Amino acid sequence: MKQTLYIIAALLLLARCVEDTGNYTYEAPAAVSPVILSTLAEEYEAISLQQFVIDPRVEGNEDDYTYAWYVYPINHTAIPYDTIGHERKLDYRVAIQSGTYTLIFKVTEKQHGTSVYQRSRVTVSSIFGKGYYINKHQNGRADVDFIDRDGVITPNLLKQLNGDDLPGIPIRSTYVSNQYYYETLDPDGNPVRSLAQPAFMICTDQDARVYHGDNMRLLKAWDSLFLEQPAVKRPAGIWGSTGGFMLLNDNSPHFVYNNGYGIGKFGYAYPSDGYKLSRLVTVGYAGYLAFDENAGSFVGYYPQRNTPYTEAYPGYLPNCVNQELLWSAPRHMYETTSLNSYSITRDRDDNTIRVISSWPRYIQNGLFVFERDYLIPPTVRLAEGTAFTCHGGGSVSSIIAGHEAIYYSTGDNRVHYYNLANQTERRDAVTIPDGESIAYIHHAYDYYWQVNHFIILANKGNQWKMYVHDMEGSTPDNIIGGTVDIVSTPTATYTGDGTAVNLIYRHPNTKLTY
Repeated sequence: MKQTLYIIAALLLLARCVEDTGNYTYEAPAAVSPVILSTLAEEYEAISLQQFVIDPRVEGNEDDYTYAWYVYPINHTAIPYDTIGHERKLDYRVAIQSGTYTLIFKVTEKQHGTSVYQRSRVTVSSIFGKGYYINKHQNGRADVDFIDRDGVITPNLLKQLNGDDLPGIPIRSTYVSNQYYYETLDPDGNPVRSLAQPAFMICTDQDARVYHGDNMRLLKAWDSLFLEQPAVKRPAGIWGSTGGFMLLNDNSPHFVYNNGYGIGKFGYAYPSDGYKLSRLVTVGYAGYLAFDENAGSFVGYYPQRNTPYTEAYPGYLPNCVNQELLWSAPRHMYETTSLNSYSITRDRDDNTIRVISSWPRYIQNGLFVFERDYLIPPTVRLAEGTAFTCHGGGSVSSIIAGHEAIYYSTGDNRVHYYNLANQTERRDAVTIPDGESIAYIHHAYDYYWQVNHFIILANKGNQWKMYVHDMEGSTPDNIIGGTVDIVSTPTATYTGDGTAVNLIYRHPNTKLTY
């Protein structure tokens, strides 16, 4: 019986197909697809809690179409995809997390269902996502004066937003974008986990705290910053990397390993092994290049290994025993990490001064890679410096290619530099007003995002002054006679109350500040 029914159904279907005259009208998809008359910009910037507006034009009656705006996070899988609009005109109060997103505009023709797309990129940051963080102190208390993208200064930012500043004198701070995983407790005492958040971390000689990078709300104070709170509270620095974070306390490193499962607390103290660790630590991707003042030599740390590295590869540690470390810092290149670092050392036996170039990024592989060292002539005043920075840039193929200049100040009102490539020194490259003492200098540089500012931070009396200079001319590289010019007239000048120690420059497209 079932077989008979199947045969009848098949015959009916065949009859309908025979009667079908094939009277259809086919149109090419392009003929019925929407046409977007305007083109999205290649890149946009948006600020949290402010309106983000794009007003594209389409051909014909806009009511014939449906619209959608999507954002897809770039390189941050912990941030969800989102739809931020369903109208032709995007008028969106920004509520998505800070980060860089692919922005998609989709237009669909209602009758035929054909769609067209336009693609762009949008970088979302808070008002605190771009600007200068001035670490300062007054009357034994530390705080931050923030200069936003419009040049507006917010003094005593931490106290204004949280009701409290920090005790002591600032040592350093760092800002990380979408790298901090942490737990807090809800009103019922249940843990609430937050993924891939931006964070501002600051350390003084008496305290350390972590704040949310979007709103500067306090996330972790000292009593909630560790899995097990140290018996001695003697902080000496805090650093961020793409692999996690390091806090130096009481001569021992503590780490938060960024594997996506952390709760934002620093782990147990690593054994000090008889070391006396300097406050000067250089970050390289996920490794940390530290210095043992007892032996006068370098040691390396990586969060997944509970003992330090001491062996250089390929066995090259030029005269790096019984040294005094004067300064060490990475050379800025791209948004996620530095390519290499420079360190200035003084030999304790013969007082010779060297600049050592290295790749701290390979410490995570268990290697010290020291590229070369430069013997500094006695006539060069580099060893007298109290503030240093190196010129950003370089080459992926060789760390010694690029801009081999060390800038320095001896604490007066002048900046000098020494060109390692051609062994020339330029005195008085920049001079600020008499009576001001330079506390910190910094070359904020990023090749990809075209960040290139030379920044001078000085003090006079109970006030700080900051000067932002453009760079021009050829940069000091391997070409003998290469020069660099810091434009003598600053593009911007700022002042505030208190004694400044150092600063960080934050750009919304960069993931880390060093």
